[in-house]
Amino acid sequence: MSKPSLEIALHLLATGLLEAIDAKERGRERWIVNTHLVQALNHICAHQILKDGIPKVGGVHDLYTKAHESLSEIEPDFIEQFEADEPLLDYFEEPTWLCEELSISNSPHLSL
Repeated sequence: MSKPSLEIALHLLATGLLEAIDAKERGRERWIVNTHLVQALNHICAHQILKDGIPKVGGVHDLYTKAHESLSEIEPDFIEQFEADEPLLDYFEEPTWLCEELSISNSPHLSL
């Protein structure tokens, strides 16, 4: 098994958040669990378990809640890799420039 990738985790998280926001705008629930969010959670939790022996993110809803805070609130190691400590969602639950930039659709080298 390969080591969990924080780069892939962040791209999955951004993409999953964009999908959840799109579903919300189309009249679905406030937030939706989707494949990209679950995969992001798996990568982040695996990284945290390997690093500290315990995951610090409780679930997909926790990821969604923490997306309104800086990236370091989700996983401090994101800052070293992406040199940005900003939220993925703003106060109005709209994606920030960082979320848009990190989504898979804006990362042609990623095909997940």
